[in-house]
Amino acid sequence: MSKPTCSTEDCKEKKWARDWCRRCYDVERRAGNPLIISRAPRGGSVEQRFLFYVDKTSSPTGCWLWTAGMQGPYGRFAVKGRNFLVHRWAWENWKSSIPEGLTVDHLCFTTTCVNVDHMEVVTRAENSRRSPAAMARRALTHCPRNHPYDEANTLVLKSGSRACRKCHGDKTRERRKHGHQGNTSGRVGAGDAH
Repeated sequence: MSKPTCSTEDCKEKKWARDWCRRCYDVERRAGNPLIISRAPRGGSVEQRFLFYVDKTSSPTGCWLWTAGMQGPYGRFAVKGRNFLVHRWAWENWKSSIPEGLTVDHLCFTTTCVNVDHMEVVTRAENSRRSPAAMARRALTHCPRNHPYDEANTLVLKSGSRACRKCHGDKTRERRKHGHQGNTSGRVGAGDAH
């Protein structure tokens, strides 16, 4: 999954706040851009402050887009000095608590979306399985060496991912040929003789 990038033309930095990277945000703030308001108005509830930073109108897919601070590809929000990932805060505020060992999955694949109708609580394994990268890997019909992923040539690994049986066999034979089946680190230890 690619990280959201700054909306400034020709800037490839990751998005930080209000669709800009940290540097471009500071440039816009110093220039007096009216889109930049450093804080939500005081006196409202935590929910009102949260919604101040949410854009519910610009997404054609119904996503509610977080427009303030970021932590990696996800929005971040502070309540009483404690930081939350915004999609998790939204789920816990408008749906229910997130059980131990589960995570919130963005069904829309938009990591800045806080619309709980676009989310589902699932296991981490299921969340990974649903990721665009995992779906792209499953869509491959051939391995990097162009061997087919068919019933006869596909190994299913313990992790649940698949591997090319031909390539896996070639690698195993190559390791055995060079005598590395026991010492996979490639280093010669004190007891190893050559």
